[in-house]
Amino acid sequence: MKPDLEYYARAVKKFGIDPRTAVLIDDLSENVDGAIRSGLHGITFADRPQLLRELADLGVQVPGNGA
Repeated sequence: MKPDLEYYARAVKKFGIDPRTAVLIDDLSENVDGAIRSGLHGITFADRPQLLRELADLGVQVPGNGA
């Protein structure tokens, strides 16, 4: 289970995810920290504007966000 690093390794393998292009969004910082230690990007969710800013900083375009 999160934030165990093995959890992220299994998910990456099972779903064929490239960790360098993946983002984990969670409201618990320890889960985000685990994802980051596993090579994924991570965002600790606080509110929608903050999430959209951080996704934009990573180059993620979110359809319908008014941008």
